[in-house]
Amino acid sequence: MADVKKIIEGFKNLVDAINKSDSAKSILRNWLKGYVGRIHMFEIDDRKFHIIFWPDKAKFVDGESHTPDLVIRATADAWTDMVTGKKKWSDLLGEGTLFIIGAANEIQPFIQIAMTAGVIPSG
Repeated sequence: MADVKKIIEGFKNLVDAINKSDSAKSILRNWLKGYVGRIHMFEIDDRKFHIIFWPDKAKFVDGESHTPDLVIRATADAWTDMVTGKKKWSDLLGEGTLFIIGAANEIQPFIQIAMTAGVIPSG
């Protein structure tokens, strides 16, 4: 069983890594060209948190955002299965353990930033 606390710590580590990586910040600048910023909200089990992305940094915020561009809602197990490659996101959507709401096209730059920063938040 996946631990939501470990997943959240992984997201905090990701934000720290983004803010320390010139390569990740370069991706932020290119992705957010023309935007003030973007907000990705996550609901993992009963925990809600979001990441605010600006062109020069990212910030982890505990709690929900009232204006997210993207919401990813998942069970801790589904999230862990997805990021470790145990299950495909499309299968998790079909099972009803993963929901993607809003600007799903923003998942790709998020994955690219996470890979560049070298931190994949899993439980």
